[in-house]
Amino acid sequence: MKTKDEMYEMCKAYGIAVYKFNLHNNASISMPTLDGCAIAIDYRRLGSNAKEVVCLAHEMGHCMTCSFYQADNPLDVRGKHEYRADKWAAKERVPLRKLKRVLKNGITQPWELAEEFEVTEDFISRAFYIYRNEIATLNLGQAQQ
Repeated sequence: MKTKDEMYEMCKAYGIAVYKFNLHNNASISMPTLDGCAIAIDYRRLGSNAKEVVCLAHEMGHCMTCSFYQADNPLDVRGKHEYRADKWAAKERVPLRKLKRVLKNGITQPWELAEEFEVTEDFISRAFYIYRNEIATLNLGQAQQ
């Protein structure tokens, strides 16, 4: 699990430009550019270090998986792209191996897990949802063999 500073360094290494920007409806957004990807973060809307980490990880997820949607395209499913971005972010911020170890050590409350992984409680819930889906998909695949 990378620190917040290491995540910003990772953005630089992958050519993801991060800008401070006043946004009207979101804390952060990302978009493809001609030479890579750009992330805009409205630091006024964050409120905590954990929220910054979650926003950055989620937007990096869009960039790293090329999961961008077009709002004006009725055939483009926004949820699919958001899920891919969250899945990448969950694996980056809450790696399954570390999550299992932490749970085994008795850290089980959402607020404790959020502190441990430097994310929000909502993001912990999303990570659990993603990992449950992955396990269910694996089990379904094994049952069909």
